[in-house]
Amino acid sequence: METSPFVMILLSGAATAAVWAFVIKIKADLNYRDFLHWVRAAYPVEWNSLPWGGRVLFPQAGIAQLRRNGHNRDPAFEGRYQAAKQAQRRMWTPLVIGITCIAAVILGTKLFDWPW
Repeated sequence: METSPFVMILLSGAATAAVWAFVIKIKADLNYRDFLHWVRAAYPVEWNSLPWGGRVLFPQAGIAQLRRNGHNRDPAFEGRYQAAKQAQRRMWTPLVIGITCIAAVILGTKLFDWPW
C-alpha cells in the first residue's frame, strides 16, 4: 500500500513549520540576548542591584523587575523590549501551522483511512 499524498504533503508542511519555528526561535533568542547586553551596559547599577537569580538564572524576571521599577518610561528601553517580545511572539505562527498539519494527518488516517 502506498502512502497517501495528503499525508506526505501535511507531514512536509509540519516539518517545514518545525524548521521555521526553530529558525525564529534562534533569531528571537539572539535578539533577546542583545537586549540583555544593552540593558547591562545602559543600566549597570540597576542590573547589579537585582537579585542573583534575576540576573543569572531568570534574566526575563530581571527585565520585568526593571520595567516595574519605571525603566519602561525610557523610550530606548521600551522599544528594544517590545522588539524582543515581538520576535518571541512570531514563533506562534509556525507552531500553530505544524500542530494543525499533524492534527489533519491524524484525523485523515482515522476518519478517511489515508494510508501511511
